[in-house]
Amino acid sequence: MTMWIVLEQETHLQDMMLTMVEILGDAGVGFSDETAAIAWIDAMELGHVCGEIPEVALLNMSTPFEDSGPVVAARLRQCTYLKDMVIILMAPERHRFEEQEAVVERSGANFVLYKPLPSTDELEYILHGLLLSR
Repeated sequence: MTMWIVLEQETHLQDMMLTMVEILGDAGVGFSDETAAIAWIDAMELGHVCGEIPEVALLNMSTPFEDSGPVVAARLRQCTYLKDMVIILMAPERHRFEEQEAVVERSGANFVLYKPLPSTDELEYILHGLLLSR
């Protein structure tokens, strides 16, 4: 079973994504804001979080230039236990290649998904490829 981190500000979307994770046979922990996610990462680094170490992060970006997802991704890359996880940013719309590359470089993300999100089967296929390429 793979453990996921989901950052989504809208509660109903976060619930839907965590349900999707469960359909894939995995488990997840959800956060609705950057502050809560970073506090959890800090606690993980200090050894205050028990349980499985997440392997995948699905992080929302409300706009191409909004920093919650990229900031959390960058913090994950700094954490000893989480630095090698697969990080997927979710963007509401496609933006220029240069802008996307800048966000990916700044955040350390592995992949950018654009909304609407792909089907569960397509997401599983993308995720499997990303996990194998680590």
